[in-house]
Amino acid sequence: MKLLDIEDISQSDPFAYAAQVEAALRHPLAMLIGGAAVEADPGRTIPTWNPANGRKLTEIPNASQRNIDDALVGAKRAQAAWAKRPYMERRALVLEAAQCLRRYAPLLGMLDSLESGNLFSAMKVDPIWAADAMEYLASIGAEVKGESTQLDSNLHYTRHEPYGVVLRLLPFNHPVYSAGIALAAPLLMGNSVVLKPSPHTSLSTLAYGQLLSKILPPGVLTVLTGSNEDVAVPLIRHPSVDRISLIGSTEAGKAVMKLA
Repeated sequence: MKLLDIEDISQSDPFAYAAQVEAALRHPLAMLIGGAAVEADPGRTIPTWNPANGRKLTEIPNASQRNIDDALVGAKRAQAAWAKRPYMERRALVLEAAQCLRRYAPLLGMLDSLESGNLFSAMKVDPIWAADAMEYLASIGAEVKGESTQLDSNLHYTRHEPYGVVLRLLPFNHPVYSAGIALAAPLLMGNSVVLKPSPHTSLSTLAYGQLLSKILPPGVLTVLTGSNEDVAVPLIRHPSVDRISLIGSTEAGKAVMKLA
């Protein structure tokens, strides 16, 4: 859990910075459940690799069914209180989450570079672009309004309400960028969010979740990691999940539709 202690290391030498981040990964990151860091159950971890050199980076939690059930109970409970908050309060916290991406962009970008094989020069920009998108969504969120209509002598009106618990399945190739834009709109509209990153690139989402645990109320954001069979499929099928969004292939989308 000491990964984020290295934020002040100079990034003038990307290779030295990468070595520092790899060394910090000897302290595995934990999932975010109910606002708390939850480590893997005994024997429930999977390795994650650096594709550039074939070396193992660390182990990530492979969430158990108990982890999933606990997380969704907490997410459901937190969502009710979160939805009652005024929009401007939710907006302020989402903007803090965007600023967090900007502050930790080199670290989060390096995690994505090490785990995906993409260039650090490209990946360190992803958190900035995600923050841009989050700030844009926060700027237009107040425009989501209901309608009033007078069809007869009575006044009729509609209003938007949150779905509840929103599951966002993230892709392997731009993890932290996808995490940022995936959580902004649902949170702004009063939903709680469960992020499930790809088992191949989970580190930046785990790190971002750790950072956001200091910003968002417990349970409003959940980060669960592990294999698709053990974690994504049970989440998709879970009755406490009210909405699902996927960034992936057409085939993956069809599979999610069938499972849901």
